[in-house]
Amino acid sequence: MSKPREEMLAAMEPAKALTLGCYGEDMAAYCYLQLAEKAEREQDRREFREMVAEEQEHRDRLRTLLDKHYPGSDFVLSPEEKRVVEGGPRSLNITDRRSFEEAVRGVVASEAMTARFYRQMGRHIDLPDVKAIFRELADEGVTHHKRLLQLAAENNIDIP
Repeated sequence: MSKPREEMLAAMEPAKALTLGCYGEDMAAYCYLQLAEKAEREQDRREFREMVAEEQEHRDRLRTLLDKHYPGSDFVLSPEEKRVVEGGPRSLNITDRRSFEEAVRGVVASEAMTARFYRQMGRHIDLPDVKAIFRELADEGVTHHKRLLQLAAENNIDIP
């Protein structure tokens, strides 16, 4: 992790971290929805749709904690902050096999970045319920990353 990113996360307030988590989960759900629409194999479409539902559930849980601890909070996330959980473009232009592969590579990178974000925030934040969900979502991000690597391998997509 780069020093500026590390410092930014260490200084991030819990409310902003929850907001960033909500943003990341929303973006992940949207990317998985696009992948579900373009996947060639039915089992991949099903897997991506399951991931959409999981990401939306994560977002809702984070939003509930944000509303509980920081009612009325409202943040504008900077492009730099958004990049903490983005490994690729938010809107995928999947038109062929090559663009599908690039999209999969992007979500693989995003899941790894998001897991690192949650892991670091889980160490940094003191609120027990927020700490717990960040730790849980860090583990879930690792699980998603592994699922995506398996899916990529099954589809002969090279992941660097």
